[in-house]
Amino acid sequence: MRTLHSLVFLCMMLLTARLVTADPSTTQPSQISAAAGALLDQVDDAFSSCVTLRCAGVVSLETESTAQDKQESKFESSMYRPGAFRHTIADEIVIVGAGEKAWLYLPARDVYQVTDWKAGAPFSDLSSLVQQSLLYQNPALVLALSTSARTAIVMHTSAIDRGSDVLINKKTCPTLRVTQRDGQVIDLTFDPTTHLLRRVVFDLLPMFHARGATDAKSANLVVNYSICEPDETITPDQFAFTPPDGSREMPTGRAQPMMAGGADEQYPVMQKEGHPLPDFALEDLEGAQVTAASLRGKVSILDFWATWCGPCQISLGHLNKVFAEYAPQGLLVYAVNQQEEKPVVAAHVRDKGLKMPVLLDQEGALSGSLDISALPTMLLIGPDGVIRKVWVGFDPEKGEAELRAAIQTLLEEKTP
Repeated sequence: MRTLHSLVFLCMMLLTARLVTADPSTTQPSQISAAAGALLDQVDDAFSSCVTLRCAGVVSLETESTAQDKQESKFESSMYRPGAFRHTIADEIVIVGAGEKAWLYLPARDVYQVTDWKAGAPFSDLSSLVQQSLLYQNPALVLALSTSARTAIVMHTSAIDRGSDVLINKKTCPTLRVTQRDGQVIDLTFDPTTHLLRRVVFDLLPMFHARGATDAKSANLVVNYSICEPDETITPDQFAFTPPDGSREMPTGRAQPMMAGGADEQYPVMQKEGHPLPDFALEDLEGAQVTAASLRGKVSILDFWATWCGPCQISLGHLNKVFAEYAPQGLLVYAVNQQEEKPVVAAHVRDKGLKMPVLLDQEGALSGSLDISALPTMLLIGPDGVIRKVWVGFDPEKGEAELRAAIQTLLEEKTP
């Protein structure tokens, strides 16, 4: 057993299932059994009646393969209704909502994110990074912050039924088996008396197999609660937060969805398609300078990423293969790291076995000039220096095929 520092973002790398969305049209699944419906009502009443809630537990990735492994992180949280809350994994992440702000702080990177969020506002109004972190690290807090725990559980499901009861601390605890519309299966186990959460299990085996881990026999992301109960000692004045002196702010939305959402106004960088790449001068990890002018005459890719961004790791893995295949044909590929220190980036590149060149956008100047507000963001640039295609997020099922097709088209064009 070992602690995995990056477990904070592992969920975002692997999971596409959601318990909460802002779309009310998806609140009714195709089927809820009578037994599951009765338990859902009890759970909804339990969470809606909580004025305060204290949680503690462990989130772990548990796999059984030829090389058995278990990776875990301990968390704790507190909540005071209508909207003051704190969630912490020591040395990894702090999320606080209080007053009219929501903060996320990453101690290892010494960066923070702050967004406007009034107490009592919908959970979906929080930033994407906060939502995803809480969904897969502390679902009980999500249910407590949601307008309706029942609605939060039901959204995006194709079926909900009673699962097998689970024995926890000599108590027989009822379970809901939730099947998402994309096939993701989630088991939520509740205390038989309080009807608050005791355990959540996300089945990751199909995703592991799809990503080539064919030797895995089981793979679960498990959230076990040692504490999930009201606590009258919690008061509103316990939720103040100020980022440490010297920490850097990261733009809201820097860890946006795994799946690209399409060309909409939510991402201003999408409007850069058809425009020239702005001038820039960045250094790579060896200190050599790369400029916009040095890309002219070649088909090139700029992939904006960060070590703390889970979806970026998926994108980089695919791009690494594309680079190896097309570099002999003249394709230039640069992974443009966002506002992190050189030693951190170099260690990450070495650990991940990345072969493509890495540029350091330490001040965020290039991403700022492109209005990039989400990671990963990838630009495909023609030999004429014009941005031909922009992708925000990365779809592991279709993204690589789309990228290859676009590269091939540009490589076949004549260099001006």
